[in-house]
Amino acid sequence: MRLGDPQTNPDVSPASSPKARSSPWIWMTLACVLLAASGGVRIWQGRRLEAASQGARVTPFALKDLPSTLGRWHLREHLHIEPDQLQIAGSTDYVARTYVDELTGVTLTVLVAFGPAERVFAHTAEVCFPAIGYALAEGAEGHEVANDPGPARFRSLVYAKNQGGTIDRQEVYYSFRHADRWAPDEAGRRKLFRRSPAMFKVQVQRQVAPGERRGSDSPCEQFLGVLLPEIERLLAKSAGSRAA
Repeated sequence: MRLGDPQTNPDVSPASSPKARSSPWIWMTLACVLLAASGGVRIWQGRRLEAASQGARVTPFALKDLPSTLGRWHLREHLHIEPDQLQIAGSTDYVARTYVDELTGVTLTVLVAFGPAERVFAHTAEVCFPAIGYALAEGAEGHEVANDPGPARFRSLVYAKNQGGTIDRQEVYYSFRHADRWAPDEAGRRKLFRRSPAMFKVQVQRQVAPGERRGSDSPCEQFLGVLLPEIERLLAKSAGSRAA
């Protein structure tokens, strides 16, 4: 052995040194700490999701606060939906009304519903109208309704049903408000439902005559142009009250 070489003990291997023998305990302790931290995070996430889920059942503002007068549209009648039908529709709250245009006399029906996104988004017009005996008469068209902060995308269709020898034709516009965006199809955004669990649905419909042309001047679209800003205004007011 040369001068300066460390002395070695052939009977003591590196694996049996005190430092090496303590390593398994160190790793076990670290593993326990990590597991405890992970469990704490899961509990926190679970509580946050539960709180968010509960929030998805309570409307940010009372839907009945939507104005009875919207531009030249005036409330004609409140409509009632049975609780079991409301539950089937996935909503926890709603307002259903008929409005009439004071200038033209056109009457339309509006439904504004609120509830958990994972339940509400499945109730499109393509599902609901055939379920009550209507058949598709004219296919889907996309529309953008002016809104702040950006255009709201809606889908329109026409459904028909024989009602005692006469054909009832209904033009329907619908969309969902989720994560601050209006879109008629949220299926591609389901991964956001846990983070943003609440959703609004707006559906407007009116009776149309055979051969009546559809376009951006539809009374449904005109009505949406004054309804959506009121919804956004009430949402902003509610957010401001919670922040205060």
